[in-house]
Amino acid sequence: MIYKEINTISEIGDILDLIHDEWFDINEINFENHILSIKFRKEKNDDIKVKRNYLLWKVVEIPILECYLKIYNVTDYIIKDNQRVDFYDFNIIEYFENENKINIQTGIPLIFEINVYDFKVSVEEIGISNYKLKTRIF
Repeated sequence: MIYKEINTISEIGDILDLIHDEWFDINEINFENHILSIKFRKEKNDDIKVKRNYLLWKVVEIPILECYLKIYNVTDYIIKDNQRVDFYDFNIIEYFENENKINIQTGIPLIFEINVYDFKVSVEEIGISNYKLKTRIF
């Protein structure tokens, strides 16, 4: 299911709001038919279930959504993983119109440049892939 799709640069902040601080594995990047797909997982905090309730804290179950950042109309891309950690967080996504280039900046240094012939980006939610237990103080 497409959660958000944009065709104009002015909307890039909407995509960044959805992916900022989410983690992805560079080994789960797929490039096929001019579409670059970056798989990431996101906590679905609006669907938390209480599993155990104690006096001052609770154990909650949080669904983990499997999602994709998709960049369309890609001619090629470059990833230089000098840190060799494989897992990176989305920090900033920028589009340089005069170069037809999208840069993805991460919290850990990574060179990630995507060359496109037209600007189109989407975030897709595939569904719940897992659950995570967390302890929360209320």
